[in-house]
Amino acid sequence: MNDGPAPGPPLMDGEHLLATYRPSLRVFALRAGLIGALTALAFGALALALGEWSPLLPAWRFAALLLVFAILSIGLFDGPSRWLRHRDNRWHLTDRRLLFEDARAPERSFAVALSGIEEADPLSLWRLRLRLSDGTGFLMQFMANPAAIAAEIKAAREEGGPDDA
Repeated sequence: MNDGPAPGPPLMDGEHLLATYRPSLRVFALRAGLIGALTALAFGALALALGEWSPLLPAWRFAALLLVFAILSIGLFDGPSRWLRHRDNRWHLTDRRLLFEDARAPERSFAVALSGIEEADPLSLWRLRLRLSDGTGFLMQFMANPAAIAAEIKAAREEGGPDDA
């Protein structure tokens, strides 16, 4: 039975929701694949440098070895548990605040007044760093377009609204 749309973030009177951001499984998978491929290439180059590859080692075995390195690196460096930790995160941008909701641990949810955000900088193709005026900061992980999100946060901050958090 459908009880209607899912409730949105808790907004104050007169506050307007501008955007909602969530981690992207596609971004996580692309990042994991990239890390796996780079690790496999590094180990493959190391094997070549150490003379472990020879004409006696068929190319398919060498390719299989690279695939094993890639899969192992994905499991070691970017395991599925990392995705499971972040997949339920939601970031809600309003005209006054940026709200963080963690469905897995609601006690970790918080809100930051836009005036308290000093910098919003993309760190990579999948991660956005926010620095706050009190010297703290946090990361938005596995975002599909961190540069666009940073621009939206900066635009909302410049338009300014009441300073509520």
